[in-house]
Amino acid sequence: MRNTEELNINIIVSASAKEAVRASFNPSALSAVGRIKVLGAALITECEQVRDSNENEDTARAASVAITGIETAVMWAVKAATT
Repeated sequence: MRNTEELNINIIVSASAKEAVRASFNPSALSAVGRIKVLGAALITECEQVRDSNENEDTARAASVAITGIETAVMWAVKAATT
């Protein structure tokens, strides 16, 4: 990888977000798979907070669509990391 920088941050991830990306399922034990799933779960958690703290139906719908897209992206990223 070129032009990378290591960041040490604390990430809050909800139980529902971990479940959405199946964070505990990593039979290959690849660290890349774990990172992909944690980052996806963190982004889902942020979208959940937006969705759940807003009464606007359009905002809630947009956050839900984003969550679905993140789940899809995580699935494809894991496939890429494991093939």
